Amino acid sequence: MGSSLRWSVEQYGTREAMVFEGRRWTYSELFEEAEQCASALIASGVIPGTHVGVLMGTRAEFVILTYGIAMAGGVSVLLSTFSGSDELDWVLRHSDAALLVVHGGVRGHRTAADLIDRHPALVSSPAGEIDDPSFPMLRRVVVVPNADGEVPAGLESWPEFVAAGQAVPNSEVDSRIDAVNPTDPGMLLYTSGSTAEPKAVLHMHRAPVMQAFRMADAMAIGPADRTWTSFPAFWTAGWTTAVGGPFAVGATTILQEFFDPAEALTLIERERITSVRQMVHDEIRVVKAYEEDPRDLTSVTVGVVTESLKALTSVAYEISEICAWGMTETFTLATLLPFDAPYELRRSTMGRVTLGNRIRIRDLDTGSEVAAGEVGEITVAGMSLMLGYYKADPYLPLDAAGFLKTNDSGYLTSDGYLVFTGRLDRLIKTAGANVSPIEVEEILQQWGRLGTCAVIGVPHPTLGAAIVLCAVRNPSAVSSITENDVKSYLRSAMAGYKVPREVLFFEEEEMPLTLSSKVQVADLRELAIMRLLSGDVDKEWRAHLEQIKD
Repeated sequence: MGSSLRWSVEQYGTREAMVFEGRRWTYSELFEEAEQCASALIASGVIPGTHVGVLMGTRAEFVILTYGIAMAGGVSVLLSTFSGSDELDWVLRHSDAALLVVHGGVRGHRTAADLIDRHPALVSSPAGEIDDPSFPMLRRVVVVPNADGEVPAGLESWPEFVAAGQAVPNSEVDSRIDAVNPTDPGMLLYTSGSTAEPKAVLHMHRAPVMQAFRMADAMAIGPADRTWTSFPAFWTAGWTTAVGGPFAVGATTILQEFFDPAEALTLIERERITSVRQMVHDEIRVVKAYEEDPRDLTSVTVGVVTESLKALTSVAYEISEICAWGMTETFTLATLLPFDAPYELRRSTMGRVTLGNRIRIRDLDTGSEVAAGEVGEITVAGMSLMLGYYKADPYLPLDAAGFLKTNDSGYLTSDGYLVFTGRLDRLIKTAGANVSPIEVEEILQQWGRLGTCAVIGVPHPTLGAAIVLCAVRNPSAVSSITENDVKSYLRSAMAGYKVPREVLFFEEEEMPLTLSSKVQVADLRELAIMRLLSGDVDKEWRAHLEQIKD
């Protein structure tokens, strides 16, 4: 990653690379600040392989820090700003981060101060290091000040941290960059899986680098483009879209720390952005914001999906959508169709396998490879595949042929296009993020105020699937418990995107159970759809559910 940014400087040094909150960086200036950050990391004791936690939105310090960590030979631990306190503590402990850099204010919360309130021992000792048994590997916490400049007492501020690196010469950073191999560990990301605890996906340096060039091709951008995305940069798709992709081709990335539709419109108009990428539900919010306060969006030439938003731009394609299949474990794109692929293909397939990767479809019972057109489990191998699941056994769970089982179902057409048909288990994919029902259910069990409960995914026109909780009130607890009570509790315990959109209460005898008292998910989903249709759901979702029911 360090070499790739250095290469970008050689190609595009004086071009504008990044814009954030009114400040602008050329490629040369960005590299210089990343190099200063690397020096500070080295001065703080980071050696090759050291894990460094990054907890902030898509802001300039995020970009500078992730490249600085790579230059110093460390591993970036990208922490989700959606995480609740308990989840954040678990991930921080599991990751073995020796140093944490956190923004003082994340999504309206005093994140750094809240962390210290929960764990007072994180404040540095007189010797300059922390000693908290809750986080045995963590030795330092650095705070990027929020707007009011607040840094909790006893913690180091970002400017102080960077300044301490002046004693490390650039030659030391250069030698560290040159010493990193493409197959060395570079990034650790956490993703919800089919178990309650997040999976820790460890990637080598080559994955974000090669996928950055691939994403730039998929986005159809070049040096003249100015890009913006609502994807958070701690996702693989967000990192390649907001950071790696633009830098691979000399484009300019316009950063927005957290998605806000009105602010997005302001950025698009003011910065004359040419390429936008966001999820459908974000696009809908952008259109609604436009209706309240129209802006000039004609600079946009690629990247929108909805017809209503496309009509406000200069996009020429019938559907300007990257059709692709991938996962955190493949650092996003494993199959791909570009923006300008034929309409029919973009409506029906996820594209062909990308160079350097391989896709095989396996029979669900025998595990043998099936013929074109036959549905089975999608398995993947190749150059962008993860190194493995950190601290997991098996570390890299491959089948006998060396392919990772994905738990996704689909088939390959006779001419090599992938058609995705759904998930093989209960994992819910909502608004581009994976949510484990088991995680939500276990937290509710700990709460103790509900009886039988099951979290399911119900088809939704813009989210893909909406999270719905079907529950029985626990008569021995508080029988008057409400939907708001449930949602409030879950919001305090986990990331907001994992909180169910709807909570439906049933009587015990209404819950469809097997003889072994397991919830029959398919039957429950049908009941949930009928209950939703009898209630007050929005018009678009109602029409979607009516179509499914019929």
